[in-house]
Amino acid sequence: MPYLLERRTLPKRIHIAYWHHEYAVRTYYVDHRWVLIFTGLDALVNVDPYLGKKKFVSRIKRIADSVRVSASESELEKAYDLRSNLVHGQHFLYDFGYPLPKADIELYDKIEEILRLTLLKAFEDPSFASNFTDGNSIKGFLPYPP
Repeated sequence: MPYLLERRTLPKRIHIAYWHHEYAVRTYYVDHRWVLIFTGLDALVNVDPYLGKKKFVSRIKRIADSVRVSASESELEKAYDLRSNLVHGQHFLYDFGYPLPKADIELYDKIEEILRLTLLKAFEDPSFASNFTDGNSIKGFLPYPP
């Protein structure tokens, strides 16, 4: 990737999101992967102490659209709810069915793809990466309400 050869400086949020993505793809258990992918997405969009599901979903939906991943708000809300159950120790994913329902696997693949393609775009396009420089740049790029 040109980024590696040029050693461009990227916003810290991109580095944090990238670290969580890389850790997730090297982790076997999907329960942990789900949380790590969401932590990476959170690193990109969380600029308020009380982000809230609606704001998170709104921002991630617009990022998904910008990297051409088809994700509905209802899918992202379900993914967020599953993430909340995992983070707060309320469930393991197998509580929702074993083997994990195909729809949930597809949903996980979709949120991982959103993060992966967002990071790739940030590595390849410095102007896109600059949208994640700080809270003000994120609020400008992804205002809420849209």
